[in-house]
Amino acid sequence: MLVDAEEKERLRLEMQQMQRRQLYFFMQMQEQIQAEAQRLVDRFYARQKARSQAIRKESDLREWSDLSVQVRLLRGQQVTIHWRKKIWYRSSRDGKLHFQTEHITKPKGSRDYKKALAKHATSVEYDDVMALEDRFAELREYARRIHRMQADLRKVSGQMDIALPKSERTGKESESAWAIQERIGNLIALLKYRLWPNESEADRQADFVPMLDGAAGVRQDVDPRKVRAAVDALMAAHAALLSAITG
Repeated sequence: MLVDAEEKERLRLEMQQMQRRQLYFFMQMQEQIQAEAQRLVDRFYARQKARSQAIRKESDLREWSDLSVQVRLLRGQQVTIHWRKKIWYRSSRDGKLHFQTEHITKPKGSRDYKKALAKHATSVEYDDVMALEDRFAELREYARRIHRMQADLRKVSGQMDIALPKSERTGKESESAWAIQERIGNLIALLKYRLWPNESEADRQADFVPMLDGAAGVRQDVDPRKVRAAVDALMAAHAALLSAITG
């Protein structure tokens, strides 16, 4: 036959597999955005804590901050970053002050929360809050565009009859075994990059192991050759797993 059914099916499966990989790369991009946003939030909270301790120590009348930030990776695989504020009230049961939190609403027609935040940020934290919101606005836009690419890829895959099974479309909660091993391989590659982001092709050809990157979060007195051997063992183990799965 001019058109071979087996070849047609093999191409469909190969394209489906490439789509699967691309979707999980998109998911990792969202996770990186989430991690970056959470790092910024943690720094903000650390500064808030230091300021509140100074207020208690000095017993002065400076303003207290009522702001917090919620960073989430939704099941639809899109990062959301919301500012929240405390609403204080006095309990009728014990007479003490309590609070609940609610989202700060973005002004109509605005791309960020700066106008609303200007009403809630204390004078001491105002510059920090505005700088954070500038970065958060960028991260939200990154997340929105990546999510749009995910949706476009799924739409086109359906039109091409290479859509993934429903069990692989609902995020981490229902990842297939194949998807998990894909993530393991991607994470090992990311780990290697974080340890040696400036490693060159000449280094690899010469079998030279550079010092660990200062921002890797690893002690600098660690022998990079031992770390490389361990990473290589991880990569070899993953390759063996992939070989066993694929036959």
